[in-house]
Amino acid sequence: MISKTAKGTIGELIVMVQYIKKGFYVARSADPQSPFDLVVVDKNGKCRLIDVKSISIRKTGAKKGTKINRQLNARQRKMKVRIEYVDTTTIV
Repeated sequence: MISKTAKGTIGELIVMVQYIKKGFYVARSADPQSPFDLVVVDKNGKCRLIDVKSISIRKTGAKKGTKINRQLNARQRKMKVRIEYVDTTTIV
């Protein structure tokens, strides 16, 4: 079993590669308490703040088998952070 930290790191790297392939500049946050994981910048200098989340599926209950949607906190909403979901199940 892989740790949640390792799973999160793998997810961030997957999203980084996706953006780099599209021609964006990408930087990772150095602060583990940062409200975002990545800063993505297009060729015109427009920045996006990204919080990477691994896709999670409900295992029990009435909604078993459905995706769990994460919510931005107040600070993230104020900063206009975007959530990017990544499927790490095939990797880990």
